[in-house]
Amino acid sequence: MAAYLVFGIALAVITGLGFGVRTLRRFVAGVPDLLPDDLIGAQERSRRLAAAPAS
Repeated sequence: MAAYLVFGIALAVITGLGFGVRTLRRFVAGVPDLLPDDLIGAQERSRRLAAAPAS
């Protein structure tokens, strides 16, 4: 129980510190061509299925 509390507080502190760093806070705005991981995975799956020989 105490470990959950300690690690929860540590996670909150680290998150708060991360929001204090301007570069991290504005990362997505600075990289407009960034695609979500699920979209990249779907594109890769479609590419592999198209390249696979028909069975």
